[in-house]
Amino acid sequence: MSKKAPNKCRFGYPFKIENEIRIDFIETTNNVKAEIYLKRNDPYLNMHNRSICHNWRGNVDLQIILDKNAAINYMVKYATKSEKTGKSLQ
Repeated sequence: MSKKAPNKCRFGYPFKIENEIRIDFIETTNNVKAEIYLKRNDPYLNMHNRSICHNWRGNVDLQIILDKNAAINYMVKYATKSEKTGKSLQ
């Protein structure tokens, strides 16, 4: 649960049930952002692709990045993310 909003998940769960796949385009001052909503029948399930999950045999949070700047920001954030110290480092 989030510290800012009690009783509200910081990841946005539960999600809205989606009966069909849809893409919403949101215009900002500099670019256009696309939000993709996949068909969903469970409010607590990540967006996923059945073929990828079958072949990978693990949980995959599927997201599509259409904006070059969003991809760069994601890669920089991921690459500079600090790891939590564990007992093995001590």
